[in-house]
Amino acid sequence: MFISGKPKKLPVRLLIELFPEDKKQKRLENAHKEAKRKGRKVGKCYKERYGLNLFITNIDEKMMEGQKLRKLYLLRWQVELMFKTWKSIGEIHRIKKMKIERFESYLYAKLLWIVINWKVFWQMQICAIKNKSVVLSAYKVFTTFKHRLHEFRQAIAKGQKAMGQYIDDMMNVNVQKFKVENRKERLSLLELIETY
Repeated sequence: MFISGKPKKLPVRLLIELFPEDKKQKRLENAHKEAKRKGRKVGKCYKERYGLNLFITNIDEKMMEGQKLRKLYLLRWQVELMFKTWKSIGEIHRIKKMKIERFESYLYAKLLWIVINWKVFWQMQICAIKNKSVVLSAYKVFTTFKHRLHEFRQAIAKGQKAMGQYIDDMMNVNVQKFKVENRKERLSLLELIETY
């Protein structure tokens, strides 16, 4: 970390979690498949650490024990997934060569679309949890938003009433279609939130 050009050292701790043997093998198999797909081999360094999960943090041990910290990192990963969704569905990283004024308009429009859909998504999420105890996949919901972009544009052009109808339509979609696929060995988002 740099403050006013001077390096400042922060104390950190390393948490090491051993993977169960069956998960280690699955991870290695996936690494071999991915490497083969990319036309390379799995490196020796990866093979030496493929059975470990490493967490580096500056959160003091007195503040949070290792087991809770691991769950916090899993919750943090949900935030990373959200940014990944915005990037892949919203495609905010894909831009053509254009004048700066056009770029600014384009960027603001994309960000506005993300913010509006984020608000709609969270209303859907609240209703789904409250009424059906279902956690929605942001990726699935945002994919649907993207497929219905034409309707979104039309609603904006027609005004407040049409926009309200668009939002109502999105809220009435069958939530089972957007449900997060829970894996047996992983905590669900609801379980992670309940932990904190």
